[in-house]
Amino acid sequence: MIRNVKLDRELPSGIVTFVFSDVEGSTRLMKRLGAGYEDVLERHRALLRNAWSVHGGAEVSTPGDGFFVAFANATDAIRACAEGQRLLQAEHWPAGVHAAAAPSCATREAIPADLGACT
Repeated sequence: MIRNVKLDRELPSGIVTFVFSDVEGSTRLMKRLGAGYEDVLERHRALLRNAWSVHGGAEVSTPGDGFFVAFANATDAIRACAEGQRLLQAEHWPAGVHAAAAPSCATREAIPADLGACT
């Protein structure tokens, strides 16, 4: 299910870089941790949201355990991804847990639209 988020900033338009990211190995992690996965997922989201925000990202949606974020330029998107990876690496996860991100970027022309149909 794709969940729209309440945007805390306007979506960029023109040439935009989109970041798509999710928890690396999430299915395996979910099976191993059971109910404890929710705590790991929430911390993962908080750390990445911090990185997106610091670098000007506008969170568009959170499909499953992932993110769809828009940036006004590619440099900020790459910096946000790198910062997110650093934050995830520095986090003290429960024993044996490594909640890495698997981000990818795409840059293209974009026009903001109502995402109500995505829910």
